[in-house]
Amino acid sequence: MHLEFCNYNKPYFDDLDKQRREIFDAIQSGFSGVCLPLYLLRDIREYISGVDMSFACPVDFPNGTGDKRLREHETLSCLKSQANTIDLVLNPFLIKERKYDRIVKEISTHKRMCNDYGATLRIIIHYNLYLMREAIAIARLVEDTGCRYIIPSSGYHNDDIYDNLMIANAIEQKTRVKVISNGYIWLKKQYVAAISSKIFGLRLYSLNLLSSFSV
Repeated sequence: MHLEFCNYNKPYFDDLDKQRREIFDAIQSGFSGVCLPLYLLRDIREYISGVDMSFACPVDFPNGTGDKRLREHETLSCLKSQANTIDLVLNPFLIKERKYDRIVKEISTHKRMCNDYGATLRIIIHYNLYLMREAIAIARLVEDTGCRYIIPSSGYHNDDIYDNLMIANAIEQKTRVKVISNGYIWLKKQYVAAISSKIFGLRLYSLNLLSSFSV
C-alpha cells in the first residue's frame, strides 16, 4: 500500500522545528510520500534531493473556493519549489451547480502545468458533501481528464475513516482512478481496517500513532 505522512493539516503556529523533524522522520521511515505546505517544502527540499518519493503540496486548501487565477499561481509556485505532486482541492460549488465543463477545464489546466514540470496532479474532493452517486460522477470526470488519483477529503471537515474507506472502495471499483484515503485514524482497529482494504493508498497524520499500531 502507498503510505503517506501528511503535515499540512497542522496549525501554522505549531513548532516548526518539530514539524520539520516529523517530515524527516517520515522520509527515513520509508513512507511512500510526504504531504506538506509550501512554506515547509522549500525548507525540506534544500536538504533532500534524489529521493524516490512524492513531495505533495495542497492547492487552495482546504475549501477549494479560491479565484481561478490564484489557484493556478499557487500550483505554479509549488512546482517551482520542487513539489513533484500537487493536491488540488475541487471547488464544491462548481460540483453542486453541475458546472462540469468548468471542472474539467480547470483540472486539465492544472494537469498541463504539472506535466510541464514532470509532476503528478491529484484531486481532493469533500466526499461528505455529496451523495454516493455524485462522488462517483466526480471520480469519472477526474478520470476523463487523465488524472489517476483522488483523495476523498481534505481532512478539515467531519471525517470518519470507515465512511472514507467506503467511498474510496466505491470509486476504485467503478473507475480506474486510484484513491488515497485520509480519514483520521486514532485506533488500531481503524488502521487495520484501512490497510486491509483494497484501495491504493493511505494518508496518516501521526508518526507516534503508527509506531503503536504495529500489526
